[in-house]
Amino acid sequence: MRLKLLVLEAQAILRKMRLNKIIWGLRRSFNKPHIIASVHSTLSGKIEVVDRGKERQLIINGTIQGFSVKHDMLGELRRGYRGKIYRSPFGVPTNPNVLLCGLKAGMIVTLVEQDLHPSAITVIEQDPEIIAIVKKYFLREDLKNVRFLTHSASEELVKLNSLNEKFDLIIDNIFYHPTWINVNQELLLADRCAALLTSNGSIVFHRAIDGRKAEERTRQFISTLVNSGFNVKTIQVLQRWSSKLIFCQPNKLYTRDKLRGSQQYMTEHAL
Repeated sequence: MRLKLLVLEAQAILRKMRLNKIIWGLRRSFNKPHIIASVHSTLSGKIEVVDRGKERQLIINGTIQGFSVKHDMLGELRRGYRGKIYRSPFGVPTNPNVLLCGLKAGMIVTLVEQDLHPSAITVIEQDPEIIAIVKKYFLREDLKNVRFLTHSASEELVKLNSLNEKFDLIIDNIFYHPTWINVNQELLLADRCAALLTSNGSIVFHRAIDGRKAEERTRQFISTLVNSGFNVKTIQVLQRWSSKLIFCQPNKLYTRDKLRGSQQYMTEHAL
């Protein structure tokens, strides 16, 4: 019986994955790209905004870094990782204070604002050009509870801690590919995020799984979090690629020294 349920669940996930792939493929084949904005950033390089009918893409140096869809198509995004990344299994209070690391095309901001009705959203995005482009072409003009911080994640997390700011939900969407960040940097990021949580707050790390190396690194990170005193729950999301959402919350056994001690050396300037 258990095996049958697992098979049915896998089939349902594959159907959703195929549905999104079909939708994206059809939309992009029937709508030719039209560049509506192009700027050069000293930090990120060439930034373009491309319209493809009901889809709008944020392209940086020729690679799609994010996209948005019309309001009546947000259900499509909710089926993917963007619609699950803010639904912590540890619970999210009413009108939470949310910290998002990594803006991309701003769709997580849009979904969080609509579904969680947060008291405030703080976004760490190092490139002011990306912020300007996303605010102009991707986000609603009437968003009033969103604050943007424009230094590196390392600097901003330390600064927020020095100001004694606390968050109910912290979302890491910067280092979503495990090979972009080493183990020490990963632990330092978890350490700095944990210091900013409210008593019942939680962190979610988004990791793209596209091979054995990424899978092994992600498994190692999860194991270290558990051994350091975090409760950890994961969600696998299959779309055009496989993503793992790692939700974690410090438990009574957690101390910052314990996490720092998970590796022999952890540089304070790693991020």
